[in-house]
Order: sequence, then structure tokens, then C-alpha cells
Amino acid sequence: MPTSRTGEPGVSLRVVIAEARTRVLATIRTALTGAGWVVAGEPATTAQALRMVSAAVEAGRPPDLAVIAVELPGGGVRAAAELSAAHPDLPLVMITTRYHDDELLACLRAGAIGYLTTDTDPADLPGTLAEAVAGRPALTPGMVARALAELRVRARPQPSGGDRRVDRLTAREWQVMGLVRQGLGTSAVARQLVLSPATVRVHVSSAVRKLRVGDRQEAVELLDRYGWP
Repeated sequence: MPTSRTGEPGVSLRVVIAEARTRVLATIRTALTGAGWVVAGEPATTAQALRMVSAAVEAGRPPDLAVIAVELPGGGVRAAAELSAAHPDLPLVMITTRYHDDELLACLRAGAIGYLTTDTDPADLPGTLAEAVAGRPALTPGMVARALAELRVRARPQPSGGDRRVDRLTAREWQVMGLVRQGLGTSAVARQLVLSPATVRVHVSSAVRKLRVGDRQEAVELLDRYGWP
């Protein structure tokens, strides 16, 4: 049986599960209660989550963890931000149907310590969430790599050249085209940026379209003339 954050032996971890989808909620509940956790609340909206956690704190029985669906009615990221502001010691783990780079970063900015997808093996949930309670990120290595890569992209200043078409590229498109410029193929770019080859092709196609050129080589040549610092 897991212990609470205080380390008191024999005291089960208490979790609030903010999830409106019945099937997802049942899967999480079954996985955690089967491992000795106590479900302290099951709010189905952002407003309910805020009230429930605040009431538990005021009653002297704060949860050890809140699991919040990104798709929660009222906004899961908003719920995380408000809970983090009101209860900064409460670990928050987000759960979502499908991974998105921007969504992961938004959740981390909102104060979450974890970000999981609904296809996570239920058998792994108790251990993964216990790590979050202990203050360790509940993120897969791949998610960590992608988050770091995305942060590096956003920190990179975008050059402004003599052709206004160049200024239309996003930071990610600059990064992808920079690797194409180095002679890397789609698969190599995908490995370096921890993206799928399909996503790399989308970024290349978008850059080619915005630059109004015929192919990736012409795009690189245009960027060589007007874009690269």
C-alpha cells in the first residue's frame, strides 16, 4: 500500500481524478484503487475540480495528487493553472487523448508535473503517479526530449530577411529547413528532432508553400539568399 506524501506508513495516497469521460475515469479509478489508492473526488468540470480540492484542503484532508483531463469541460489546462496557483504543493498530472507538443508545454507552464496519454498501460499508472507525488516528473523520456527540443526552437530568434515570404516561416519550420540545408533526409531530421517523418514532411511542405517555390531545394536556396543569419 502506498504511503502519503508525509511518509506516514499505512496511509493510502489520496487522489482527485478530474475526468468527464466515464470509460477513462473508470480505467484510472480501477488501476489506482487496485493499488491501494483512495479516490478523494471525481469532478467532471473545471469548476467542480476547483471547489472539490479547496474543500478538501479546508477540511484538513488535502489530496496527494490531482489527475486532470486536458479535455475537461471548462478547460483542463485552466484547471491546472488555477489549482497550481491556489495550492502550489499539490502535484498535478494531466491526461490527454493524444500527445501534442504545444499542449505539453501549456500543461507544464500551468504547473503540471506530469503529462500522460489515455493509452498509458493502466498497470503503470500507480507507479508513475506515485513518482509525481514524490516530486518527480511523470513524463516519458520521449516527451522530455520533445519538450526540450520545442523550448530550444522557441528560444531561437527568427531571422528577418529581404524577402517577406521568409518571415512567414514558423520557428519549427526554420529548424526543420536548417537541418534539410545540412543535407539531412526526412528520417534523419525526424530522429534529430524527435518527430515522426510524417510531421517533418508536413513542416517541409508548409515551408515550400509559404516560400512559393517548387521543392525543398529551392526553399533552401531562397533561405540562403534572404533568411539565414
